[in-house]
Amino acid sequence: LGGTLNGFGASPGGSPFDTPECGNWVKTGDRTYRLREMNYKYDGNGTFTGRAEITAMVRLDSDADSLTANSRVDLFDANGNLVFSFCGKWSGERFD
Repeated sequence: LGGTLNGFGASPGGSPFDTPECGNWVKTGDRTYRLREMNYKYDGNGTFTGRAEITAMVRLDSDADSLTANSRVDLFDANGNLVFSFCGKWSGERFD
């Protein structure tokens, strides 16, 4: 089981010219998923400045109303060189 995903986040220091995020996810076990997404960065003149890639391992709780994830973000320059990388944890809750 798997699928595609998309999103749009305004990161600190980001540009209003950044593209939306797109990627894919795959089920890796009981209530666990792996995802990978990326977006492209442009400056105010429309010049490509690089890309961001996010990978994460996501785990749903037993009733699938909340999740936790460990993630890694890699930032690349326009030539594909890794410029910066960091890890993080996030969580979410279903709401109506």
